Amino acid sequence: MVGPATIYPLCSVDGCMKGAHARGWCGAHYYRWRMHDDPLGGRIPNGEAVQFLDSFTPNATDECILWPLGKHGNGYGRRISGRGYPHQIICRRYHGAPPSASHEVAHSCGDGLCINPRHLRWAFHKENEADKILHGTTLDGARCGAAKLTEQEVMEIRSLAGQLPTKELADRFRISHGTINAVKARRTWKNLP
Repeated sequence: MVGPATIYPLCSVDGCMKGAHARGWCGAHYYRWRMHDDPLGGRIPNGEAVQFLDSFTPNATDECILWPLGKHGNGYGRRISGRGYPHQIICRRYHGAPPSASHEVAHSCGDGLCINPRHLRWAFHKENEADKILHGTTLDGARCGAAKLTEQEVMEIRSLAGQLPTKELADRFRISHGTINAVKARRTWKNLP
């Protein structure tokens, strides 16, 4: 005998007939929201992005000019198939080719969506990472997506390191022994004293 059918709520996006997964959206719409800040976000037709770039002429401003056609999950403007990220395309157009294969685009403003040529330059990776520290946009500590601890917990682990065995610390903070050892040895959370 078959039991009563379980009724699951549908995705809240009009016309979507899939079951709700999170925040009232199906898995696909939830993923789009996470990646693009919009459950309806997704691919921008290449022609639209190319047309925008072809007609782009920056005004004489020192303010950020933000890429208007959606962002990638990494915080940069959405990639244009076969061409790269918008900030890379604009940097090549206004500053020429990178001086070497080791150079990458650096934002003096710290905003990955900015395409103002005045804010873009070619820099080595180390220089670009130094800019991120200066702007406070590095993904270290609690801002790292893989972080399992808070800054307060890291400081507590370090203060208890000589007093409690690693196993007890790992159990208390519900993390692995390896993570405890990495925190104690400052291989992780280097940004904290």
